[in-house]
Amino acid sequence: MSSIFTNSFSQNLSLTDLIKLRKLDYEDFESFANARGYEFVKVDKNGRSNSYSYAFHEINDVPRFEKRSVGKSTHFLTYSIVKEDNSVEISYQISLISEYSKIKQSAKALNFVYVTTDEYQGTIFHLYKRGNTLLTLATFRGIGEYDNPTTAYEITVH
Repeated sequence: MSSIFTNSFSQNLSLTDLIKLRKLDYEDFESFANARGYEFVKVDKNGRSNSYSYAFHEINDVPRFEKRSVGKSTHFLTYSIVKEDNSVEISYQISLISEYSKIKQSAKALNFVYVTTDEYQGTIFHLYKRGNTLLTLATFRGIGEYDNPTTAYEITVH
C-alpha cells in the first residue's frame, strides 16, 4: 500500500495522496495514517456520515512513538463514510497557508475545474470538479491556544 503514496513518514499530504486515500477501505486508511504518525482522535457518527479522525502532534525533540496526546496538533485527517450512498470522503485540515496554496495550485495542475465559491457562517468554500470527483477547499477562523484567533484550511475530496 505505501508504495502508491509520496513522502513516507511525513505529516504533509499532497492532493494526489488525498485522492488515493479516498479509494481505500477504512482499515488501509488507518494503517496509512498510523504509519505517517497520525493518532486516532475520535469517531463522529451523525445523520450524514460516520467519520474517523486522526491528528498529527508536532513536538520537537520527542521521539515519534512518545508523541501520544501531547503537543500541538498541526494536521488533521478524517475518513468519512457518507450514509446516503456509502461513498468515502477524505478531509485534511491544516494551518499553514503555504501548504494550502500548494494544494490549491495542484488542483489546477490535476485538471480540476473551478465551479463556484460560497460562504456559510464565516467559512469560505471553493468547489472544484474533475469527472465524478468533487474537491472542496475551505478557509475558516477558529480559536487556538490561549484563546487566540487562528485561520485553518480544509481540503475535502468527495
